[in-house]
Amino acid sequence: MRGVQWCEYLEKHARRAYAIGSDQDIEPALALMEKIKARSLPSPFTSRDVYRRHWSNLDDPRLVGCAIAVLEDHNWLTIVETKQERGAPREDVHIHPSLPRKAP
Repeated sequence: MRGVQWCEYLEKHARRAYAIGSDQDIEPALALMEKIKARSLPSPFTSRDVYRRHWSNLDDPRLVGCAIAVLEDHNWLTIVETKQERGAPREDVHIHPSLPRKAP
């Protein structure tokens, strides 16, 4: 069981490493960073909450996933997996509470 958990952990990080590989992936991260600073998102939020708003550079699930991964690597965000009664687990994205954010 420990080996399976270790593989899942490594797979998650490997997917992030291969997903983030070009300068094009930085643009969505910057766009998401601005939305966080402007308090346009609650904490926690899901990636679906972001791409459903059709913001520039954040209107595709893949772009949002890359943006979240970049900001998580820089300690702006923390992902918490929440198990659901049905279906796949949901990933809640928490914004670091000490980040500078503009008043609403």
